[in-house]
Amino acid sequence: MRANFEFALRSSTGDYVSMIGDDDGYLPAQFPALRSILEKHQPDCLYWDLPAYTWPAEGESGSVKLRRRSAFGFPKAIDTDVFRENLLEARIEQTNWAPSVYHGVASRSYLERIACPDGTCFAGSIPDIYFSYRSLFAGGNMLRAAHPFSVAGQSNASNGAAHNRQKESDITTSFIADNESDPYCDVVPQRRSIPWVLFSTMETVRARFPETSEHPNYEDWYRYILQTEPIQSNEWKAELDGALQAYAAKTGTEENLKRAYVPKKIEALGLWDKLRRELSNAERIKISSSHDGKDTIYSAAKVFDRLLKTHYAQVLDGNMSARAAWRAMKRDASRL
Repeated sequence: MRANFEFALRSSTGDYVSMIGDDDGYLPAQFPALRSILEKHQPDCLYWDLPAYTWPAEGESGSVKLRRRSAFGFPKAIDTDVFRENLLEARIEQTNWAPSVYHGVASRSYLERIACPDGTCFAGSIPDIYFSYRSLFAGGNMLRAAHPFSVAGQSNASNGAAHNRQKESDITTSFIADNESDPYCDVVPQRRSIPWVLFSTMETVRARFPETSEHPNYEDWYRYILQTEPIQSNEWKAELDGALQAYAAKTGTEENLKRAYVPKKIEALGLWDKLRRELSNAERIKISSSHDGKDTIYSAAKVFDRLLKTHYAQVLDGNMSARAAWRAMKRDASRL
C-alpha cells in the first residue's frame, strides 16, 4: 500500500495532491468550494469531515449518513503542537482528526518539504497515518473544513476491518507480508492490530527523522495498547506480551512496560460532552444510497452531491448561512 501512494504521487500533476481508497469516492459538485478555499488560504494541507457510505451486504441496501456538525462549516486552522503533544501522550481520541492527505489535500511543495532525504514522501507501512503523524512533527499551515469533499466507503473488505479481526484472513496475511518485504517497512515489527499500527507509525516517523527531539510517554502508550487491543484468545495475548517485551527491551523501556500493566483509571466524559455528542448524532440524515437502480460508491457520491448542491460555496461567500444550507438539504433529503 505504501508503494501505491508513492507511485500515485509521482504520477500525479498539479499543485495539490489527494488520495482516497478504491471503495471511496469524491464529490465533484463540491470542488468549486474546495478550489476557493485553496486559492484563498493556500494551506500546506486541507482536510475535511468525512461522511460514510455503507456498501450493500447480505441482502441489505447501502446507505449514506451525514451529521449536521460535518456540513457547511468554515475551515479552521489546526494547531499541530497540540495534536503532537496528544500523540506523544497516547491521547489517541484527540488525534483522530490529525491532518491527512487521505480524504484531504496536501500541497506538492509541502510533501517535498517533509520527504526523506531520498525524496520518499510516504516512508511508513500505513501511508495515510504516516503522513498525518509526520505532519504533526513537521508542522505547517493546516486547515480542517467541517464539510465533505469526498465520502468514505465502509465494508468488511477494508484494511481497518481486516486489521482488527480476531481470525487471520487472506487480506490481513497478504497486507502484512507485503509490508515486511518493503524496504520502507516500519521500524516496529508488524502486527494485525490498529492500536499497534498507530504506535508503530509514530515510532517510524521518529526514527526516520532523528532530529525530532521529543520522546513519547512509553508507559501510557503501552497501557493504551494493552487496554484497547481486541484480545479474545490466550494465544493473541501471549503474542502481544511478547511483542511489547521485545520492543521494551530494544528501547530500554522495560520499567515503563511494567507500570503499564497496572490499570489506570480512564477519565469519563463530562455530562456536557456526553450531551453534546448525543445531540450531534441525533441531528443527522441517513438515506438510501441507491440511484438510477445502482447502489455503489458512484451512486452514493451522486446522492451526496444532489443533497449538498452548491450551498457550501454560497456559505463561504456569505450569501447563505450554514443553518439555512442544512435546512435546505434536509428538505431535499425528505423528498428522495
